[in-house]
Amino acid sequence: MNSQQNSNQNNKQGNNNPDSRNPAATATENPEQTREIICIACPVGCHLQVMFRGGLAKDASPDPDTIAITGNRCPRGEIYGREEVLAPTRMVTTTIPVAGSSFARRVPVRTTGPIPVARIPDLLTQLHAMELHAPLARGQVLLTVEGSENSDNEAIQVVTSHRA
Repeated sequence: MNSQQNSNQNNKQGNNNPDSRNPAATATENPEQTREIICIACPVGCHLQVMFRGGLAKDASPDPDTIAITGNRCPRGEIYGREEVLAPTRMVTTTIPVAGSSFARRVPVRTTGPIPVARIPDLLTQLHAMELHAPLARGQVLLTVEGSENSDNEAIQVVTSHRA
């Protein structure tokens, strides 16, 4: 079956994608893409449509000048949508076992700022390999995340959320 017949057969089946068998191929061929996300910058939760040129390969980001954002009700939504497509970050929270505490088996910990999404698995592996020893103070620094800084150029740290 040649490509024209394959395209006609796909269209008859209600599939407008000429190469439905290979979604990765269509992502690189499609010059403009839209990604829908829900904004979490404020309590409204706007449904953003982020339009950009080029594909979203794991090692490449779209050109910041080619991003258009619609659906936001405040300026923070546009900033959030742009950052989510270009360099997504997240706060990380988890718990770590505590030895020697009479009232807590595990203590909650969190990062002091958002870190890149790609670095989260390595950070969680490090944290889950730790075992803490009581006493622990609230806000005690357990780990500094290498190469991560907040907007004030302060190092992102992992701190305890409660005492143990």
